[in-house]
Parts: sequence; structure tokens; C-alpha cells
Amino acid sequence: MQKEPVLDSSDGVFREHLINRCHAHTLKLWAKKIESQSQFENELSLLNIPIQKSKIPELQKKIRLFQDELIGWLQSDENQDQLVQVGIYMIKV
Repeated sequence: MQKEPVLDSSDGVFREHLINRCHAHTLKLWAKKIESQSQFENELSLLNIPIQKSKIPELQKKIRLFQDELIGWLQSDENQDQLVQVGIYMIKV
């Protein structure tokens, strides 16, 4: 049972190896769920973006701002009836 309305793991709140392990576990769980849920239950997208290395910090900041926007939008809602995970990953390929 979720006790906190919002759990945010950004900005170094947790130890890096622990949060990396948590993300790896979540991605494995998602891989299993993707095949068992319909397209109407998920929102799946993936962007491959060419970018200058010098702009990576700005992209990271924009991702964090978007996460904050989502949190602010839903934080005061009451009587939630569903728990979803929203993951935003930027990984160098």
C-alpha cells in the first residue's frame, strides 16, 4: 500500500546504486507487463534524439521540470483509484 502520495527519487535523495537497482527492477517488471496489457492501458513512446553533448544538462533539467509539472498537477487530488508508474529515461546509446 502506498503511504506517500508522491515519491520523487531525483536530485540525489537516495544512494545512486540503490536507485539504479530500483530502476533496473522496474524496467524488468515493465518488460513483462507490456506484453500482458492492452495499448489502451499504457502510453508507450520512445524518442531517439540526436543532441549535442553540451545540451545534455539542459535536457535533464527539462525532464525534471516535466516531472515536477506532473506531480503538481495531481498532488492535491483526492480519492485516487489507480496507481501508475511514469518513467522518463534518458540513456546514452
